[in-house]
Amino acid sequence: MTPPIAFAAKGEAVEEWIDLHFFRPLGFRLANGLRTTRVSPDQVTMASLVIGLLAGHLMFYASPALNGIGVALFVLSDVLDSSDGQLARMRGTSTRFGRILDGVADNLRFINLYLHLLARLALGGSGWEALVLAALAGVSHSFQSAAVDFIRQAYLYLGVGRGSELDLPETIDRSTPRSLPQRIGALLYRDFVRRQAWLFPRTAELVRAAGA
Repeated sequence: MTPPIAFAAKGEAVEEWIDLHFFRPLGFRLANGLRTTRVSPDQVTMASLVIGLLAGHLMFYASPALNGIGVALFVLSDVLDSSDGQLARMRGTSTRFGRILDGVADNLRFINLYLHLLARLALGGSGWEALVLAALAGVSHSFQSAAVDFIRQAYLYLGVGRGSELDLPETIDRSTPRSLPQRIGALLYRDFVRRQAWLFPRTAELVRAAGA
């Protein structure tokens, strides 16, 4: 039987300090509590998304109290985001669609946050320089997230030999998903994987050679 701690993190080499000591342990406790219920990992992902969207909206208002609630809700959203994958691994029900849904939810949470911050700056009379910087911060965060995920997964694949969920453009399932949400999710995920391979072409070639 896999020890419980194995579900909490993928290893110190690929986890940030705050994940190891805060988000993963809290997510594990939540996942462990949900393990015997009928709540699915995808439902946890959707709860994380909804709470994250509300958190981003609260950052629109020039109210320290609402902003503070927004920060707290975003932290809760991150805990749920950590819990969904752990719950899937506990049950042995991890799926590619779950990984896609998780990635799409993460992107939507942060896109929503940056859009609300942009709207707040615009309505608050900020100059175009502030708007450009906020937009560039959103784009930078998108590429940073893709880069960090790829390096982590590549290290687990090449260095550790287990625990990796790495995909390359040619390894993605090309079958047409049935539902509209699944098709949208698959499209976004393909773009995400292509962006990763474009950012790290040599690492992608190394992964291909290792799997040949």
